[in-house]
Amino acid sequence: GVDFLNSPFRLWIRQQMVKGANAYLTNTQKGKKYLVDVLQAPKEKVFAHPYEIPDAKSLLDEDEKRSYDISSSASKPIFLFVGRLIPRKGLLLLLKACLHLQNQGRDNYSLLVVGDGEQREELETFCQVNNLNNIVQWHGRVDSQHISSYFKAADVFVLPTLEDTWGVVIPEAMLLGMIANGKNGYIFDPNHTEQLAELMEQFIDRPDLTAAMGSKSKQLMTAHTPTIAVKMLEKVTQCALKQ
Repeated sequence: GVDFLNSPFRLWIRQQMVKGANAYLTNTQKGKKYLVDVLQAPKEKVFAHPYEIPDAKSLLDEDEKRSYDISSSASKPIFLFVGRLIPRKGLLLLLKACLHLQNQGRDNYSLLVVGDGEQREELETFCQVNNLNNIVQWHGRVDSQHISSYFKAADVFVLPTLEDTWGVVIPEAMLLGMIANGKNGYIFDPNHTEQLAELMEQFIDRPDLTAAMGSKSKQLMTAHTPTIAVKMLEKVTQCALKQ
C-alpha cells in the first residue's frame, strides 16, 4: 500500500516528479531502492539518511517521578507499545503473542499500551475475555512532552505495525536507550505471533539482554543527530546545485 506498485497511474506521476528533480532524499534504504529501481532515479543522486531523529533534550522529560510511578506499578520486564489503536498498527497481534505466553504459564512481565483509537474497545475486550488484564496496562493518549517517561520506564519497545512509511517511535526509543536485527533488537513478522512470543520470552528470561541492546542503540544513534542531518541536507543541496 505504501509503494503503490499496483497503481500504474501513481507510478507514472511519481516517475515524472523524479525526472524533474535534481537530487533525492529518503530516510530509509528501502526508500532508496524504490527511487532507484522503480522510479528510475540516478543512483548517484539519491541520498538515504534518517532525518526525523529528534534531539535528546526535546524528548527527555524532567519528571523522573512520573517514570518511577509507571514502572513501580508494573512487573518486570516492561514491554511498551506506542501508537494509534487501529488495525494496521498490529496491537491485536502483540496481544495474541501475550496470550501465547500466558498459555505457557508466563505472566511475569507487563505491557504498557500508550495511545488511543477506534480499536481500543475491541482490544480491551480481547484482554478481558482472555484474562490479560493483569499484564496489560492502558495509558491512553499521552502528550509528547511526557512520552519519554514511558520510554524510560520500559525495558523493551515493540512495534508490531503491519504498514508504516516511517516508524519514528523507533529512533525515539533508541535515543533513550531502548532495545539492526540481533544487535539492538529483533526484526519479526507481526503475523507470526508465536515467533513474537518467543522473542518476548528471551527478554523475560534474560534481564541482561535489555541493557546490552539499549547500550548498542545509543551507540548507533550517535550517527543520527540533528547536526549530522543538517550536514546531509547540505550535501544534497550541493548535489542539486551542480545541475
